[in-house]
Amino acid sequence: MIVWLNGPFGAGKTTIFDALGAEGVEVRHFVLDAVPDEFVRRIENDTELRQAKEWRLQRLADYQAALPWLRDSASVVDTNHKTPVDVAAEIAGCLENC
Repeated sequence: MIVWLNGPFGAGKTTIFDALGAEGVEVRHFVLDAVPDEFVRRIENDTELRQAKEWRLQRLADYQAALPWLRDSASVVDTNHKTPVDVAAEIAGCLENC
């Protein structure tokens, strides 16, 4: 089972993850990471969410600042030079073998 929760800070994601764990549901947290220049390239070239471009670029420093605790609480997946299919296969492999 995959549970994908997305929302702003304070939306209750951590509380929900904790409650799922308390109910015996195994929850895995994966963070898709890339070097800052790659994030910028992807944001600049995104044709589907152009209206979010400035907001996303302004949050890159916040993401970098959060990386230390994200590394402690999640499996960080390096997405540099990988296709989405490659990343999905890596995560699926981790779910099966980690």
